[in-house]
Amino acid sequence: MGKLVVLTFAEGDLDKAGFPVTLQLGEEGKPATTQETGSLPPNPAIIESYTNWKSIYDGYMGVNSRLEKPAAQITNFSVADVIAVSQKLIIAMNQWLRSPQFMQIWETLLTSLDPSAPIRLVIQTLDIQIKRLPWNQWDFLERYLHVEITIGKPYYNTIQSQKKSKPKNNKVNILAILGNNDNIDINQDQIAIQKIKGADPHFLVKPNRQDLNDQLWDKPWDILFFAGHSNTEGENGRIYINDTESLTISELKYALRRAISSGLQLALFNSCDGLGLAQELADLDIPQIIVMRDPVADRVAQEFLKYFLNAFSEGQPFYLAVREARERLQALENHFPCASWLPVIYQHPTVMPPTWKELCGIDSSPQTIEVFFSYADEDEDLLNEIEKHISSLKKQGKIKPWSVRQLSPGAEPETEVAKRLNSARVIILLVSQNFLDSTDCYSIQLTRAMERYKKGEAIVIPVILRPVDWQKEAFGKLRPLPERGKPVTIWANRDEAFENIARGIRIVIESLTTS
Repeated sequence: MGKLVVLTFAEGDLDKAGFPVTLQLGEEGKPATTQETGSLPPNPAIIESYTNWKSIYDGYMGVNSRLEKPAAQITNFSVADVIAVSQKLIIAMNQWLRSPQFMQIWETLLTSLDPSAPIRLVIQTLDIQIKRLPWNQWDFLERYLHVEITIGKPYYNTIQSQKKSKPKNNKVNILAILGNNDNIDINQDQIAIQKIKGADPHFLVKPNRQDLNDQLWDKPWDILFFAGHSNTEGENGRIYINDTESLTISELKYALRRAISSGLQLALFNSCDGLGLAQELADLDIPQIIVMRDPVADRVAQEFLKYFLNAFSEGQPFYLAVREARERLQALENHFPCASWLPVIYQHPTVMPPTWKELCGIDSSPQTIEVFFSYADEDEDLLNEIEKHISSLKKQGKIKPWSVRQLSPGAEPETEVAKRLNSARVIILLVSQNFLDSTDCYSIQLTRAMERYKKGEAIVIPVILRPVDWQKEAFGKLRPLPERGKPVTIWANRDEAFENIARGIRIVIESLTTS
């Protein structure tokens, strides 16, 4: 499995006291193996920056959002105004997260996490100001491309996994509520859901309270979806289910508990101002929740839903599907500034996010991982040693290693190499001066490997064979093997170097085969 990182903010505030912060880090599904403590100082400037941003953002959005029937208003704010205050907020937040009191936690994160490995990072807090910050703008994400920051409670109930029998059609059961649609277009949400392969949606169009209640009680659902108007009142959320009725989450409490006990895994509220909704849904221990933190335009909500469902149903891990969909919203920010800030995940930290196949009831047993070795001919003897040390992974059926020396007679090398590069889940670069001087390795295989890494399609592992200046190369920010990037050939005992490499590869493979 991947890494689970939990940052817990103890009682405090941004204005005067600051926050004690605890870091816990370990493998998914296992007790934390690393713990670090630190703090973040009070920073009233962040409150001011957020308040300014919120005022101008809401003013710019005006009536162009899924807020509950917003009153008509005239705004004098422009896209440039929103961008200016958003940049000030981002700078203020990232400077705060570089405070000296927090640096030990920062250093622990940087030394303990592999940028190429999947990471789930949960911010646990009760403080509403901390929840409102745009955590997806933390510059930590610039280095770690396989992580999405989520929000969680600092205390929670243990959830027993619900193993329910699936209908024979192996579909994801979606209860889709299409609520009040005054001045907004939620038909596109319905179309996006209908297009997803493997989904079995049931649409409730402007239902009354009794109809909604009965559906939650009487049938097992995997995903609960809502589109329409919503807002947050204080710290509580309200949804508008038809032209005359609205409900708080507490008014659906017993029906939602029944749905959770029957296997509900995800609540997706594609509506405005959803932090209040998320908090109340989290209090009911729904494992995964997606909301829009602030007012959201129709176009933004529609595009996010389409991007997320496509990525998730095609096999992306849940939180990486959210990140991909959220980041794709950046293309809309010429007209809808801060669109990529809006989607936020609330997660129960002890529950692994499901895959789409798991929601379908399809067996997600570990599969053999294809591993591609990119190496120069001069280093073949060192490749032989590495393959010896990972032979147990091959015998256990966990990996299927491939290198160019396995080309079949009569095969076209360029075609076969491209095919193997494009299908490998793990690409291992055997780095030496020979590798850097090789046109095939450096210009072709490395280029494609990094393209797939940046898209989240493959994990790339540099293995430093011989002393060479590699830190400024395209893979220079990736965590190397052996440990600390010490070249194999300068180890006093090379068997220790190869064992270190094999152990690192095993950790990556197991994170993929058990996730």
